[in-house]
Amino acid sequence: MSLFSELKRRNVIRVAAAYLFIGWLLVQVLDLAAESFEAPAWVMKIIITLLMVGFIPTLLFSWAYELTPEGLKKDSEVDQSASGTSQTANKLNIVTLVTVAGIVALIGWQQMNPPVTAPVSDQPSVAATIPSVEFELASTVDDASIAVLPFADMSPEGDQGYFSDGVSEEILNVLAKIEGLRVASRTSAFAYKNSQQRIPEIASELQVRYVLEGSVRRAGETIRVTAQLIDAKTDEHLLSETFDRTLTAENVFAIQGDIAQLIVMALSERIEIAGIATPITVAADTENLATLDLYYEANTLFLLRGNANLTRAMQLFERITTEDPDFARGWSGLSAVYAVGRGWGLAPRDFAGLGKSAANRAIGLNPNLSTPYAVLANIEVSKQKPNWSSALQNFDRALQLNPDDANLYNWRSLFWEKTGFTGRAFEDYETCLRLDPSYLNCAFNLHSLLVATGDEAAAATLNHSLLVRGSTIQAYNPTLVFLSARNRDDYHLLMALNLMVAESYPDQPWMVKELFQALTDPDFDHAERLKKFEFRRDSIIATTGVDRSNATDRNTILMAFRDYDRAILPPDGPAFSNWPFYEGFSKAQERHVIIEAGLPVFWREQGFPPQCRAVGEDDFECN
Repeated sequence: MSLFSELKRRNVIRVAAAYLFIGWLLVQVLDLAAESFEAPAWVMKIIITLLMVGFIPTLLFSWAYELTPEGLKKDSEVDQSASGTSQTANKLNIVTLVTVAGIVALIGWQQMNPPVTAPVSDQPSVAATIPSVEFELASTVDDASIAVLPFADMSPEGDQGYFSDGVSEEILNVLAKIEGLRVASRTSAFAYKNSQQRIPEIASELQVRYVLEGSVRRAGETIRVTAQLIDAKTDEHLLSETFDRTLTAENVFAIQGDIAQLIVMALSERIEIAGIATPITVAADTENLATLDLYYEANTLFLLRGNANLTRAMQLFERITTEDPDFARGWSGLSAVYAVGRGWGLAPRDFAGLGKSAANRAIGLNPNLSTPYAVLANIEVSKQKPNWSSALQNFDRALQLNPDDANLYNWRSLFWEKTGFTGRAFEDYETCLRLDPSYLNCAFNLHSLLVATGDEAAAATLNHSLLVRGSTIQAYNPTLVFLSARNRDDYHLLMALNLMVAESYPDQPWMVKELFQALTDPDFDHAERLKKFEFRRDSIIATTGVDRSNATDRNTILMAFRDYDRAILPPDGPAFSNWPFYEGFSKAQERHVIIEAGLPVFWREQGFPPQCRAVGEDDFECN
């Protein structure tokens, strides 16, 4: 008997064919699964390698053994007259045919459902710039760099956490004003509160050479502040001082100034920094110690965001401005809470009017505060027909006063998105994350823009970093929701909707099905079902009082139900780059939104964005 005939008799050829077809189908299915779960590339490499390595042993096994009713036996031990190779051959034929049918079905499905990608922006990709700013440690650390860790609360009752954090932040802010000295952002440094990591490890992660740590102890009428400056490269303590003072607001400010002065004196012996020898003083902007207590707590809560934190911060700032009406930072903080209150779903009030009044009061008391100008800009943008030029002037003024405030760049980026200047938005987001790599709000907004402009590589990198840090909010931003709907990526769409509803409407899971149908069912009656949806949602909220939604969540709902008039016009309207994702949103509607928002006037004053151009003296057109 020839070798070929023997291979056929022992079903080696059929096993080889079945192995190859099944292996190919398995690789295709697992590749789709790996992409959905964002598995690293090495996973598929290992699977393919194992399949290749297993091919030859499988053929050798099929040559040497035969499947009989009594189980596997060596071929040499089987009576050829009673051999079951023909039955095995039939089974292998069936398996192979079923596998081929599965392959044909998969190829057909892929042809009928090509991936839909976001329109490619005319702006340059930021894949090579943003991730490097956000996620990679520098190969070398600048010697003129320092991080101020949150001071430990050593008070007898352990109830001075906000105060000790506030003292640390004040020192950080003083050092940040020194030209040539890079200071790690508050968000990044304060992430190490109560950390058990060694100082060199923290410094490496924050990319700084020096670290300041300390403690605060309040007891009765006295305060003790300790401070230690450490060279993370050598683990050497350059400074270790203790300050014992009578507990007054004036002394608190004086201690902060003394610590900052000692730090720059110690650093001046090692590095050259412009202005390092300048005497440092911290001006006492209140004589009321109770004001400082309230301010430090309110400011911390504001930075944490969230409905409950912002509600409490607003109450504290309102108390501050009532009890100490000449404290400018109190008015500034209050204006900032008012500016974001509506977006974070705080109980309805005239936030625009209150914010404008508070911001103007702060500027009147101290025109060098940057936040009130940014608040005025945001309030202007929130109007039905904003004065975009006025808003831009206030943003620019705020950044002139404080060019190292990451939040200001984040806010101005959103302004650029709304006015159609995507490239400028990317630039401000890049600056925001360079100044504060741990700023989640900025990273979330950038992720949305990357998805909208089709930069999938950068978006995936950024998304991975956010997930590592425990953030899931980027998983249900409107752009990603509508991209998933267009691609009929039901898995990611349902995941996003479930996350959004669980976070914002935790007692109303029925919303997921309604939103999913609104986004995927071509016969869905959007207008009629929206009325029923809003009535049911609002009735449950009125009964339970549970509503954690923000402007992003509410807009996602309106856009899912195609109520574009309410969703896209100011104050909460999405940016230009998102519009192509909205099913049924016509060119005529785009033009109507642009005109109603007053953008052509702004463009004629400031210049048109790349995708739009003037037509004659009073018209325009956009791609």
